[in-house]
Amino acid sequence: MGCQRTKTLSATAALLLAATAGPAFAHHSWSADYDVGRSTYVSGTVTRLLLRNPHSAIFLSVDTEDGRQERWTIEWGSPQRLRERGITDGTLRVGDELLVTGNPHRDPKVKSVRALSVRRAADGAEVGDADRAGR
Repeated sequence: MGCQRTKTLSATAALLLAATAGPAFAHHSWSADYDVGRSTYVSGTVTRLLLRNPHSAIFLSVDTEDGRQERWTIEWGSPQRLRERGITDGTLRVGDELLVTGNPHRDPKVKSVRALSVRRAADGAEVGDADRAGR
């Protein structure tokens, strides 16, 4: 009887572990979408900011060399990680000009960058650093 109960408990534990492990594997690494071995930069005007899990996003309107405008997505850190750096939903506003350095998307047709550095175009201040200092 004790052996059967141990098998039942082991099977139950395995099922619970499998059920809770799914969400952990659902989050992919940055390298799945972005070429983390390369760096690029993009500058543009903030059109929208989303602080959400698993990654926040900044949407930029970017002027091209031929005078068109493109919409770029800048993938940023999680809301918690950004809050730790002093970044809130009031840190950036629609119309702010930014300079972003980061990893380009693996598909060149996708206008997206994984942010490594987000700076204000007006003064070059890193977003988060200046805000944490009381700016």
